[in-house]
Amino acid sequence: MLDLFIPKPTGVEISIKSNKLVISKTNLDGKILSINDYFVELSGYKENELVHNSHEMLRHPDMPRSICQVIWNNIQYGKRFKVIMKQLAKNGNHFWLVLDIEIKKDNDGVARNYIAYGEPIPKKTKKNFENLYKKIKDIEDRHGIDAGIEYLFSYLDEHKLSYDEFIEKSIGKKTTILNSFKGIFK
Repeated sequence: MLDLFIPKPTGVEISIKSNKLVISKTNLDGKILSINDYFVELSGYKENELVHNSHEMLRHPDMPRSICQVIWNNIQYGKRFKVIMKQLAKNGNHFWLVLDIEIKKDNDGVARNYIAYGEPIPKKTKKNFENLYKKIKDIEDRHGIDAGIEYLFSYLDEHKLSYDEFIEKSIGKKTTILNSFKGIFK
C-alpha cells in the first residue's frame, strides 16, 4: 500500500488525446486492480503505485465528494454510470474525463468488479462543470456531503433533467470512442 501523498494542485491542465482511452478496473471497494498504459502516463504514477490503492488518490480537491458518493450509490446498485471527473496527477497537474463505469458480473449475475472507460471532456462543457462543482463543493464544505447531493438533485430538478439526461446533454454526443471498447474486458 502506497503511503498516500496528496500533491498540491498546480492549476495546469493536462490535455487528453481524443483517440485514446483511459481505462481502469477496480474491485468492489474501489481499489485499483489494473490500469492501461495511457492512464499511467496521464497520472504520472508508476503502475505499481496505483494498483491496490483507492481511486480516491486521484480525486482532485476541487471534485466534490458528493459526486463520488452519487457514483458509488449507483454502481453499487448495479447501475452503469457516466460522470465527469477532475483528476489529480502525481505532479499536481489535472485532467478532466468523461467516465463510463460499467459493472462486470460473474455467471450468477453477482458484481465482481468495475471498469471505467475515460475520454476527454468536451471543451464547451468544462466551464459549466467547474462552476457547478464549485457550488456543490462550497455547500458540501459548509453542510456536508448529503447537502451537496441534495443541491445536485435540486439543480437537476430545476433543469427538468435526470442525471443521465444531464450528462448526455452536457457531453453533446451519444457515440464515442468508448462504444468501440465496451464489453471487451472481462
